[in-house]
Amino acid sequence: MKFVKIKEGLFKWGNKTLNLKTMQGGILVRVGGGWTDIDEYYDKHEENELNAIENAERKLESSPTYEFSVVNDNDNKGN
Repeated sequence: MKFVKIKEGLFKWGNKTLNLKTMQGGILVRVGGGWTDIDEYYDKHEENELNAIENAERKLESSPTYEFSVVNDNDNKGN
């Protein structure tokens, strides 16, 4: 999964929005009232995040689909 930058220090990763910072050559993730190393965070949360994304995709695939047509009311005026 990619990290997508939202703004300085704020990134989207899967369904999560993470506060990241660099310190002493490493990347830290904000957790609760502190920070943890990005590798530790990734190892702990990767599987759950992938499962959440897969579940969301399955839910979308099983949702009913609808077709819509656009009608221009101006075509019927004056008839």
